[in-house]
Amino acid sequence: MQYADVAVARRIGTRETLLTYSISPELLPSIQVGMMVEVPFRATLATGIVTHFRRSLPKSGLLARLKPIRRLLSPWPVLLADDLAFRLALADQTAAGRSLTLTEQLPPRSLLKQLEAPQPPARLLPTNRLFELGAATNSLAYLLPKIRTVLDKGFSVSLIAPTSTMVDILYQLWQKHLSGQVEVFRPDGPVDSLLPIWQAVFGKTTKLIIGPRSTVLLPFRRLGLTIIDSVGHPQLSEEQAPYYEAFTAARLRLTTAGGSLIARSSLPPLDLPGRPSGAYGSFAGASSPYPELSLASTGQKISLAQPPKKVSKNRGQTDSGLWSWCAIMAGRAVQFAKVVD
Repeated sequence: MQYADVAVARRIGTRETLLTYSISPELLPSIQVGMMVEVPFRATLATGIVTHFRRSLPKSGLLARLKPIRRLLSPWPVLLADDLAFRLALADQTAAGRSLTLTEQLPPRSLLKQLEAPQPPARLLPTNRLFELGAATNSLAYLLPKIRTVLDKGFSVSLIAPTSTMVDILYQLWQKHLSGQVEVFRPDGPVDSLLPIWQAVFGKTTKLIIGPRSTVLLPFRRLGLTIIDSVGHPQLSEEQAPYYEAFTAARLRLTTAGGSLIARSSLPPLDLPGRPSGAYGSFAGASSPYPELSLASTGQKISLAQPPKKVSKNRGQTDSGLWSWCAIMAGRAVQFAKVVD
């Protein structure tokens, strides 16, 4: 007999450990890591995600108390290895507990029968790149060609905003330029409205998905670009379990699942990993490993500059004009430049 560790969509305790279930012989040929399953939990039934298999139990006395997995809810894995690695790393980083983090933002059970088998996962290369725009940058002029390029290559784009009002405004804006390719993700909306979202998540269509902070947890099969608006806004942080901050989670996803990230803010991310001391420079005359994301591609002049000395109390505009920051992840140097009018 084999056993499976399952993350259950319930608060188990302070540590929220994974639960172990037995696998019945009829499920053995079909069950896979990452599948959604139905399991008994206390006096009810709960939805869970299979995280890995066991051939034996640490204590033989546990066998008598072990309960079997009731049935498979999805005929294919909902979370792949990269998704599991990202969510486990996020849970360990935020101390939120693995169960709730692994089971957050899964497709509704009622939609599973309407969804076709997902496309094979793919990455839009080059990957592991991050760019940050200043608040005064013309985001539309800068982002529109990049979003179109990603969509034309068969990958989706997620755009995360801190409030529902901003989500609606951004939807109206981008719908004018990408008519028919834009969808709004409302986690608490009607189930039927989520069908086009999950079709894009599983790679059946390519869309620009605009949504709140929880959009960062959607398990995209073919995600080419993530855009986060208003980095530093308090509503990009989830204050209930599973605890996470959208920009931090998106950066973590770069290191585990790959992808590209563009963040719009007016402050530099001072806590970026791998930042060498004094690593300030200019893209002018320098070779960027990803020239399509460099500031030079905007047609603006770049000059050497020092970081701003003063920042307003509301984390808004700096007193040094428009600043943009570019960080190449995975330990590469961080470039810092000032855009000159």
